[in-house]
Amino acid sequence: MLVTKMAANPTRNNDDALSEHLAPGSCVWFATVTQTPAHSSPPSKFSYNCHMTGMAILGHVLATALSAPALQPWLEWLRLHIPIAIPSILTAIVVGGFSFLFNRKLEKQRRIYSEEIARLNTDLNRSLQEKLETDRAQRTESLEHLRQGIQESMASRSRRAEYLKAQIINLYGPFAYSLEVSAMRMRCLGKIDNSVKELSQQENNRSTSHFLTKSELEAWFETVARYGDLVHASTDEAAGILREGWSWLDEDDYTNVIQFITDVERSKTELRTEQGKRLPQKLYSKSTLPHSALEVPNVVRPEFAHYMREKLYSKQRELSGLTGKPEPQPLHGPNPLPQNPASMKEGTIAA
Repeated sequence: MLVTKMAANPTRNNDDALSEHLAPGSCVWFATVTQTPAHSSPPSKFSYNCHMTGMAILGHVLATALSAPALQPWLEWLRLHIPIAIPSILTAIVVGGFSFLFNRKLEKQRRIYSEEIARLNTDLNRSLQEKLETDRAQRTESLEHLRQGIQESMASRSRRAEYLKAQIINLYGPFAYSLEVSAMRMRCLGKIDNSVKELSQQENNRSTSHFLTKSELEAWFETVARYGDLVHASTDEAAGILREGWSWLDEDDYTNVIQFITDVERSKTELRTEQGKRLPQKLYSKSTLPHSALEVPNVVRPEFAHYMREKLYSKQRELSGLTGKPEPQPLHGPNPLPQNPASMKEGTIAA
């Protein structure tokens, strides 16, 4: 920009003076120079108010400078770089504008996504907290039900264990023992009877009076009578145990026990009398009375004794499982007693 200071001649036209310093066809920034006295100050001091016409004059100045016949070096440099600079500037403006808009949009999307993620995190945390609270409440309730169930189960097991213990002590243990003793005594009686029968066979089936002396016969009869009395004592003891512990009897044992009591009472009435009198043998004979013959009362039934023994063992195993105690192992393994129903029946009749 060229600014021309005018002489201190207020009457000279500023435009004419400026045109003297410019080449034909040139263009400058126009400046208006005005001398204004201020409070009788010296005439050498002026106030300049410059008014620029606008950015549009720049184009004319550049065009005039480029069209001059003798260019200055800086003008030549400017003329060479303007075709390169202007597209670069426009490209930078466009790219910068798009980058600015893209960054603004990206920032807006980032803010939106951040708010959405924050909302989702809040909802997720709240949902997880509610689920945790629900699961905690359910687990607490389940544990409480489990604790109550365990307590009820333990109480039930304890009651069952006490009941089984009372059954074994008050009924099944003593009753099974009495039946076993009766069976053992009946077997001893049967062995004596079998021995006498074998002697009779060796003597050509002759009566015992032919191969036994009078004292031997008396000893044999007394021994058989003593065993018979012992069998009756054992059965009476078993009946007394049933009478005392009837309330501990299982429901499924009622039928078998009633049959045993019936045999004991019939044995007392029909086979054991104070005067030694019994019912005639013909009343028990199927050949004589095929339809109405009496059944011989059998106070020692092997199957009944075996049943009660297994029932006792079953209760003992159940009790050991409830109390956590191991079952006792047999010392020499099982040793089932021999059973001979025929000899028992004959021994019962003889007794």
